[in-house]
Amino acid sequence: KRTGNFAIILPEIYPLDDSSQVLKLHIRKNPPLYLSFGLSLFNPIEHQLQVKFNYKGLSNVGLDFQLDLYRGAFKDFIEFTPSYRLPVKLPVFIRAGVNNGRELYLKEVPIERSFSPFSKAPVILFHRKAFFRTEIVNSRQAKFTAGTFVSYVGAEAPILSSSTDSLDSDYFLGSGVVGRFSYDRLNKRQYPTEGTALSLTFSYIKGEERFLPNGLDKPVILNENMEGSYAYVRSESYPISVGPIVLGNTIEAGAMYFPTFRSFPANILLSPKFYPVPGSRLTYQPQFHSKLFVGMKPTLIISLNEKTQIRGNAFGFYSLHSWKKTGTEFEDVYNLDVKKASFNDLNIGLSAGIVHHLKLFPIAAFVNWLPKNEQNKLQLFIHLGYTIFNNRNETLF
Repeated sequence: KRTGNFAIILPEIYPLDDSSQVLKLHIRKNPPLYLSFGLSLFNPIEHQLQVKFNYKGLSNVGLDFQLDLYRGAFKDFIEFTPSYRLPVKLPVFIRAGVNNGRELYLKEVPIERSFSPFSKAPVILFHRKAFFRTEIVNSRQAKFTAGTFVSYVGAEAPILSSSTDSLDSDYFLGSGVVGRFSYDRLNKRQYPTEGTALSLTFSYIKGEERFLPNGLDKPVILNENMEGSYAYVRSESYPISVGPIVLGNTIEAGAMYFPTFRSFPANILLSPKFYPVPGSRLTYQPQFHSKLFVGMKPTLIISLNEKTQIRGNAFGFYSLHSWKKTGTEFEDVYNLDVKKASFNDLNIGLSAGIVHHLKLFPIAAFVNWLPKNEQNKLQLFIHLGYTIFNNRNETLF
């Protein structure tokens, strides 16, 4: 049953006259083909469609196939993953796959330009990957993953919207290895109220950068010596519950040692990001990207009933890293002197909203206060349906 091929297994034991026994199993087999469908709507008026096909065959081979499709305003993505479960007691899966995707991050713009045709100013991340990994899953939902990959990623800022952006394109072709431990015992896929989740990721990457400057008369710049690694940790828990009140906390930290890219959007999108408030995954927020950071989000939840809750969280984000542009290139600047640490360097804010869990999905409305944003310090985020996407910190390349 652990493989997911069976829904019900009921044993019955019948005694025989010779003192022996007969065991009969009543089994109901799951259908081999699963179809999962999801549609989310969020503010600004955008949509995201998610479809997943999963085929689980029952045979001695132990193969199954999965096809993931995303289509929407934020993400276009397709991934095909065949898997093989080894014939051993502990669930061990061998997975190989390919994917191709594009993520479009909306830039913040001044309010007076909010109705202009360029108000969205998208920054685009392209990514293609072939991967091979081994997963070990235990009965308590802990997962160990180790694998290797070849990827082609790139960043573009097609609309010139600030002094740091350009019309240049920056691409990276490389390969690497990744290891991850994850543990998830939260009671809900989104907006949980109890349980614990933990994720630890480490990756090593090596490859070359291909920088295409704006203008047909400018030559392509190659950087063949790109090599480094990064680590990321995320912990979420809700340890205190008193009546309808729940207190929780989320901690994220990232560390990355990798050469800088030629373009600012590539440096931003291909570095770890702290997700401070609901909707952060959909927007381009350079102030929350860093090669060395720690962030915390204490959360207060008040349950009005079994389906409705008020959620509020504060956040604090502290970065020990920044980028400095010298001429046409960027360099990393690390602020490791603790004596020079200042409260002014701490990026803080608040978020508050209401969540209602329908039978199939949640609906929610949040007001986010980001005092250190250059524009739009007060944001409204409304969504109908799940807004769950892969954590980019765990799959940067």
